[in-house]
Amino acid sequence: MSTHGKKDKFINLEKTEVEMCQEHDNDNTHIEKAMGYLPIDEEILGTSNYFAALSEPNRLKILYILKNGEYCPCELSEILGCTKSALSHQLRILKDKNLIKNRKDGKFIYYSIKDSKISKILEYIKIKN
Repeated sequence: MSTHGKKDKFINLEKTEVEMCQEHDNDNTHIEKAMGYLPIDEEILGTSNYFAALSEPNRLKILYILKNGEYCPCELSEILGCTKSALSHQLRILKDKNLIKNRKDGKFIYYSIKDSKISKILEYIKIKN
């Protein structure tokens, strides 16, 4: 096991067999059509970054909480049972990815979902699992 305890999470692709074509079809219209479906690289990178932010369990928990309304960091820390420092780190990542926003109200700061699309994605993910 690795020093970080993550060895079991990696898939050995060498053991996975995937069937491939024996020869290439010379008609490239199908390939050209498929290439037209691809967004530009910047959009792919943005989407990849978006989903990378969703790949961490604590960030997902934060988003599931925030999709139901505004919460201050003190409340989130108590709900999640984590330190304010750990929460701050996760909030910063979510904010950098434009998934959440915050507003100040006197001495308090409240976080919420920035884009309603994230709520729909979270519901879809929840249903599919």
